[in-house]
Amino acid sequence: MIKTVFIHIGLHKTASTSIQDSLAESHEYLINNNYLYPIFFLNDKRIVNHSIPFFSLFTKHPAKYQVNIKANINDDNELEKVHKKYLEQLKSQIDSFQGEYLIISGEDISRLTVLELLELRKLIIDLTNPNIKIEVIAFVRNPVDLVKSSMQEMVKHGEVIENIYSVTVERLKNKFRLTLDKFLQAFSSDEVKVFRMEDAQKHQNGICGYFMQIIGAPELIQNLVSLFYSNQSISYEAIMLLSAVNHSFPLFIDGKSNPERKDLDQFSLIKIPGEKYSISESKRKLIWDNCQEDLKWLYTTFGVNPYSYRYEGKITGTEYWGRKSLEYLDTIFADQPDKIREVLFKCVVKEINVHFEQKDLKEMIFTLKYFFRLSRKAKILLSPQYLFNCYVKWIFYFLISIFKMPFSFLNKPK
Repeated sequence: MIKTVFIHIGLHKTASTSIQDSLAESHEYLINNNYLYPIFFLNDKRIVNHSIPFFSLFTKHPAKYQVNIKANINDDNELEKVHKKYLEQLKSQIDSFQGEYLIISGEDISRLTVLELLELRKLIIDLTNPNIKIEVIAFVRNPVDLVKSSMQEMVKHGEVIENIYSVTVERLKNKFRLTLDKFLQAFSSDEVKVFRMEDAQKHQNGICGYFMQIIGAPELIQNLVSLFYSNQSISYEAIMLLSAVNHSFPLFIDGKSNPERKDLDQFSLIKIPGEKYSISESKRKLIWDNCQEDLKWLYTTFGVNPYSYRYEGKITGTEYWGRKSLEYLDTIFADQPDKIREVLFKCVVKEINVHFEQKDLKEMIFTLKYFFRLSRKAKILLSPQYLFNCYVKWIFYFLISIFKMPFSFLNKPK
């Protein structure tokens, strides 16, 4: 009989996917050691993120859930059938499980309202027993890093980078209180536990090992649960390219998937190597200052160790659009649809214009080489005036770099 249910609610951008993938990969091992991590299936697709079934089941507007929109599940009858399958699969796995611990993990559960959370609590009690012990587990993250990571994730989900900074900052201003206070209302204060992601990452088996530790798993299980690192941050170059595509070809149109994006190999764009995406120091400081009241509430309510501001230094941009980025883009460029190639090429030209002067002579030559390679593959014509302005600018900085070469020895350390 199940005696304890652990509900892991994220929060978003705190390595939830890594925990879910690790637990799912160790599914059979966990069952044999007293822990059930349910696996769901829909149209032969394996679902290991419990956000998908649980948020869809309990939100008042499942047809507006992005996951359902992508899967074209927006009809009431179809949603009812899907929800019935989710419930049947959950009940079947619980009924056949002989152990004591049930683990539910879904960061979108944190988006449910208090009333919806109470319905979730009722379902858990109905499927287990009236005296079930429930523990809600949440991970939090330094708000400055959280904003940066959230911006990257929003671009992956269709947003344009230039439009989302202020929106993200405002959305996360009281994020911890607005999110966690709902759980204090739907569950008792003793049932809600909060931990810092940064502390969890120090565990010898990573954040999943730490997660297994805080739910009381023996050290042997902590060591043997498979460790996966998912949803890694993407490069500055990938963000700029994907953002340009999002601007020209929105992910959704009128609440439905945009058919013009169906042939886009988004995964290959996300994998482009390059420099990490950074936020200017002034913006980082503004984020930090805006979150102080929320952080004080977090420290006082849950006893979380305080965060401190971390200075990252000036962003130079000297390595943006380096060799690895351009070489990789060249290998995937021809595989993209014609319209997408045009958007990508225009984005690259714009970015080269921004960062060209910061490159040394060798990098300038390499950059120009790949500009001409990509232009042949793009098969598009930029306006003569625009190209002329680009060439003048590039030649100017090229000559400046040549002029500096005889004097470069003056900057070398003795």
